[in-house]
Amino acid sequence: MARNDIHQLNRKFAQMEKQLLNLQAPNKLVGILLERSVRRNFRAGGRPRKWPISLRVLSGHKTLIKTRRLMLSVHAHAMKNKLTLSTNVPYARIHQEGFDGIVNVAARSSLKTKRTRSAFSYDLHMPKRKFLMWQDEDIRPIERIYTRHIMKPFTSTA
Repeated sequence: MARNDIHQLNRKFAQMEKQLLNLQAPNKLVGILLERSVRRNFRAGGRPRKWPISLRVLSGHKTLIKTRRLMLSVHAHAMKNKLTLSTNVPYARIHQEGFDGIVNVAARSSLKTKRTRSAFSYDLHMPKRKFLMWQDEDIRPIERIYTRHIMKPFTSTA
């Protein structure tokens, strides 16, 4: 009888270990929370500190929200042991990290308009406008999500 109880206990521990090591469910919840937080960064014009003033703000609009493409491109990818928050917009990195330098534009021609454009360069100063980040206020809810996941095997009766 005792031997059977030990096997049941070992199976239960193996099941608990498997459940604890698979973080996909809590990662998905944290990903949703972080996507919303990033969108709040855009709507606020930067958090916790406002982004540097842009020409769009001076004309009565919000910085980085003309088409909302960048804001809506931020997505979380939840996996078993990893959570990634990313965007596939090519210019996102310039806004996130800033840029100071010369931009070279290659010559090109259009088959549609049959026009040719010469190569040119220009100076670009783009201040950092960090949008892909979490806030201090996100930490507590994230902790609760992972704590709930960790405690689940110990509180379930199955």
